[in-house]
Amino acid sequence: MLERLAALRPGAPVLSPARRVTRYRHMREREVTMGDQPCSACGGTGLTDKTSYEFELDDTGNQVPVQRNYTSACTNCGGTGRIG
Repeated sequence: MLERLAALRPGAPVLSPARRVTRYRHMREREVTMGDQPCSACGGTGLTDKTSYEFELDDTGNQVPVQRNYTSACTNCGGTGRIG
């Protein structure tokens, strides 16, 4: 039977049914573990302080550097506070 499976997908590793179940179980356990970890970038809050640097024109037409600080959703976890 394993030979028939190999013929369906040339080059793919052929695993016995028992190994497939074990492999899936390990993948599933890893997903659950990773999803339970707090984001290291925001500390689990889902928010981070950010700074933007821009140039604006003053009254005389000269460029003046402007720095703006703001809080927004964490880009690492998407604002969920969890990695996974």
